[in-house]
Amino acid sequence: MMKINESVKFISSLSYDELLLYIYSDDVQKGEGMSDNSDEKNRIFGNRLTIATNMVKTGKVSIARGAELADIDVMTFREGLNGKS
Repeated sequence: MMKINESVKFISSLSYDELLLYIYSDDVQKGEGMSDNSDEKNRIFGNRLTIATNMVKTGKVSIARGAELADIDVMTFREGLNGKS
């Protein structure tokens, strides 16, 4: 029961764009194509670095998960967070 509560709390903390990035990124990683023809997916993926960066800065996800969501390697993502890009 605790795991469900934690999941609900996490999902509830996400903005609309953060939630879509989380869902669409998972969809792509699993090789599923439910969102292949989605204009929203294209908009979200066009802003994925900004969205993922915000998620890390607000403590919603780890740096490693942020890099996955941004679709870049962890080192590059970390450098961007530190303003070294």
